[in-house]
Amino acid sequence: MHQHLRRLPGLIVVDGPIGVGKSTFIDTLRKHIENKGLKALLIGEDFVTDPIVAPLMNESYRRPGEFLMLSQTLITAFYGNWHRKILDLVLSKNYDYVIMDRWMLSVVVFTDSGRRNGSITDAQAASLTEFLTHVFVKNPLIPHLYIQLSSSVEDCWKNIILRSRNYELDGGEEQMATLNAFLLKETASIGCLTSRFAKAPYGTTPDEMDTLWNEMKAIKEMVLTRDQFWTPSAELLDNVLAASK
Repeated sequence: MHQHLRRLPGLIVVDGPIGVGKSTFIDTLRKHIENKGLKALLIGEDFVTDPIVAPLMNESYRRPGEFLMLSQTLITAFYGNWHRKILDLVLSKNYDYVIMDRWMLSVVVFTDSGRRNGSITDAQAASLTEFLTHVFVKNPLIPHLYIQLSSSVEDCWKNIILRSRNYELDGGEEQMATLNAFLLKETASIGCLTSRFAKAPYGTTPDEMDTLWNEMKAIKEMVLTRDQFWTPSAELLDNVLAASK
């Protein structure tokens, strides 16, 4: 078992549907931390601006099946090397809190959405899920606190329009609404996320997976509604920080 496979105090994952307001909430939380004289590291979706990755993100909304099956090299590089670097940063203890905008298990959910809408086959989805699980087990980032931001798909679409990211708008309102309804349901809890994990993927053992599941079951969870996270109170932010330690 990888020696770092354990929950990491101060590591917070913020998840939820597309356009829900994760970046805004995370920035508010970061400022709250810094106002206390503490250090926070944000791990967001900056990779979308990469000249190679950005076009692939565009295609992921237009042709999700092709994107998922043709991008394994990208996923290997991003979630292998990038995930390893993040783990090193977290373990360096140079930060009081580390906040992640989504994480590896979010990608597993996106993979399952492709299977359900027919853009990839069951076999393709199973192969990708096994691969992603393998990367996750070997380079685990297990948060102490998992937060889902919950909002209506209508409000999410309004935010998508306001921020005007072409790769989201090109998907269209109907497709984004369907995807977001799925994300709201399937990222609602750690139990939902772990339910689609492949058992003992290649290069791992059943014991490794049992250890992973036990650590995952101990993660603290919060579901915040739009009324709570859109303009969060200082008390709520303090509760988030307390739950992550």
